[in-house]
Amino acid sequence: MGKSNRCWIKLEAQLSQPDWLCGATYSLADAMWTAVLNRLDELKFGYLWADDTCPALRQYFSRLKARSSFKAAIQRDEIPLPMFLSGLRRIFLDI
Repeated sequence: MGKSNRCWIKLEAQLSQPDWLCGATYSLADAMWTAVLNRLDELKFGYLWADDTCPALRQYFSRLKARSSFKAAIQRDEIPLPMFLSGLRRIFLDI
């Protein structure tokens, strides 16, 4: 199993317990994942959680988008895809 798959599995397991990553309230960890998941969704990677493989992650992203601050904080930007993929490699693959 690849390192990135383990990350999704750990995130899914963590989200199956509380409403937010660190408990009952939205935290800095949730703010970071708001940006990451939204960007993945913009780049058409939403299929990673769209089916029943990661139902807790799908529900979590829905809760993130339902927050009143989501539209104010998240804007459609035009970050170059190579730069975004480089960041994801660092997050998930430690390279």
